[in-house]
Amino acid sequence: MSLLSLKLNDVDTSYPLLVNGDHVVVISEATLVPSAKDDRLLNLKVVYATVADSQDQKGHDVKAGYKLTTYYPIPSEYRDEQKNENMLKNLTILALAVAGLENTTEGKAQLPEFDENFIAAMSGKQVLAKVKTSKPAEDDQYGPKSEIASVRALVG
Repeated sequence: MSLLSLKLNDVDTSYPLLVNGDHVVVISEATLVPSAKDDRLLNLKVVYATVADSQDQKGHDVKAGYKLTTYYPIPSEYRDEQKNENMLKNLTILALAVAGLENTTEGKAQLPEFDENFIAAMSGKQVLAKVKTSKPAEDDQYGPKSEIASVRALVG
């Protein structure tokens, strides 16, 4: 007699798809990691966790703490100049959100330097994230998933 006998044929292995729109999230981890494509390049890996219970697109409960991971490429001499500009824009928008500042000239003027100390202080900061459902790549066996499209400061 076997102690373990599981039927896995009908298990849904897809990710929960959060309802598209704004969700309050907390940064649970922010670390610099090497790029998977080129070890000369760095990415900022930010793990966000939902703050409140919610429902997925099928109406199933999703408990607070559901994690969404986003990678922000760090500009480098090894990257294309135009791509570096876009990366700087994305990092600025992230930094404004983390610092609780509006995306304005005045807000940008108040930003501290974006360095290892800033990154280390990101954990625990809450931001408002716009969540969207990604379209899976052709070779993606898991299907669509929720991802962070943009973030902004929790103001007011």
